[in-house]
Amino acid sequence: MANINCSLLSLNVRGLKESRKRKTVFQWLSKQKSEIVLLQETHTDVLSESDWRADWTGATFFSHGSTNSRGCCILVSNSLDFKPISVKADRDGRFIILKCIINDSDVAIVNVYGPNNENEYIEFIKRLDKDITDLGLTSLNEIVMGGDWNV
Repeated sequence: MANINCSLLSLNVRGLKESRKRKTVFQWLSKQKSEIVLLQETHTDVLSESDWRADWTGATFFSHGSTNSRGCCILVSNSLDFKPISVKADRDGRFIILKCIINDSDVAIVNVYGPNNENEYIEFIKRLDKDITDLGLTSLNEIVMGGDWNV
């Protein structure tokens, strides 16, 4: 078993497109000293990425929904021994899969924002399972999954 030895925090933020709210949340996150942060319901788009990167001192990875719904983000602190390998972002902003190396160990971090509609949820789980399988994540020693599953 690999030793990734880091702290992780998951939070549904209910939208962070407003700069003041985002900065307040980021300040709170910094005080928590979490090295990996999984955010759900971010309400981001490609245009907002530069604002987020200016506010967060570390790596940022996005799966965009729309500016008023969905979206996932993985934030990684500069203090972590971390190297990104690949990112798979769901086209609907429901999940993001980050393959990386943490403390010399291969790791996959999966952040989920599940739909609250039963029919959509079944399709969502099938899509997530397919992407995990297609990316070959079953061969990794460590897979960390978190988020707001809405179940």
